[in-house]
Amino acid sequence: MVAGECAQVLAAALRQMKHRDTGDGMASITLELPGEQMAPVDRAHRLIETELILEDTHFGGKESEARTDEERSFDAFTLLIERTFAAVH
Repeated sequence: MVAGECAQVLAAALRQMKHRDTGDGMASITLELPGEQMAPVDRAHRLIETELILEDTHFGGKESEARTDEERSFDAFTLLIERTFAAVH
C-alpha cells in the first residue's frame, strides 16, 4: 500500500507516463488515464501532498524555506513515484 492505495494499481498507472525532453534542459511528463485508473493516483498524490503541507507547517513554515504550491505538488508526485516503485520491487 502507498498512501492508502494498492501499490500494484498505482504502478500500473504510473508506468503509462510519457517523458519528453523539452530541449532546454527540462523535461515534460504527461499521464493521461481514464477516470477509474486516475482516481487512485489522484487520491495518493493528494494524501502525500497533505503530508508535505503538515511537514512544512511542523518545521515552522519559514517564508525562506516554504515551497510554492507547484513545488509541493511536484515533490508529492516524485514521492508517489518513489514510494510506489519501492513497494512493488
